[in-house]
Amino acid sequence: MSEMLLVGTHGTSRTRADNIKRIGFNASKCGRHGKGTYMWCAEDDPKDAIELAYHFAKTLARQYEDDNDPSPKVLKCNIRLNGGIYMDLDGKDYYDMFKAHLRKNANYLLTAKGSKYVKASRVVDSFVRHIEEITNNHIKVVRTTTQVPRSYLTEHLKLPHQVPAELRWLDIQS
Repeated sequence: MSEMLLVGTHGTSRTRADNIKRIGFNASKCGRHGKGTYMWCAEDDPKDAIELAYHFAKTLARQYEDDNDPSPKVLKCNIRLNGGIYMDLDGKDYYDMFKAHLRKNANYLLTAKGSKYVKASRVVDSFVRHIEEITNNHIKVVRTTTQVPRSYLTEHLKLPHQVPAELRWLDIQS
């Protein structure tokens, strides 16, 4: 794989942003799209991704109340991929396989106890592990389309509730 450069934004508190700059990201154990570090993906213009990350940090402000500086902070990150796999779940290489994996796991998603986000995370993680086994490569970045927080559309952009809400999302695997 030739070198690829991706740009992503991550919203957090200023204290946590300073810590990330010092020691790096700590991947989440479970998120909507699997384990990893989540970022909004900037296609050509990072403005939307920066605003989304800022809105996300403001929305989660209660989680940062005990930080030394809980003010919202956005990290704009350049992600260089020199090896490993970049997986675009919406791209032609993985989309059909991922849909088949979802169908195979539909019963689990519908009947297993627990948070729908935890269940979805486990299904995505199992798909990523499956592809890693097939390719014998570590997947470093998973990209997918996700819903933009409805509050971002209605509060920040002042758009009506029925506007489609999706944007690209990067999940940086550890």
